[in-house]
Amino acid sequence: MSEPDRPTSLPAHARWLPDVGEFIVCGQVDGLDHGEGRSYRPDGSLGCVSQFVFGAEHGPYERFHEDGTWSQRGTMRHNERHGENRWRRTDTP
Repeated sequence: MSEPDRPTSLPAHARWLPDVGEFIVCGQVDGLDHGEGRSYRPDGSLGCVSQFVFGAEHGPYERFHEDGTWSQRGTMRHNERHGENRWRRTDTP
């Protein structure tokens, strides 16, 4: 997916991830995402908050519906869901 017009609400240093179709804000070490990452949908709404360790999602994550309520909560270990993970539907259209 090609980069859409950048919403004005996005942090200036947000990077577009074409394979995911979202923008991300995350620190980097040696070119790899490291630390807390926040991904944003093309409209600028928050999509996910997760932890990265040298490029891999590793640690707790929380994904959000477009209305801002959580849709997924759980833990990642080396880019794979680990342990108990929960999903929730939205009540909004």
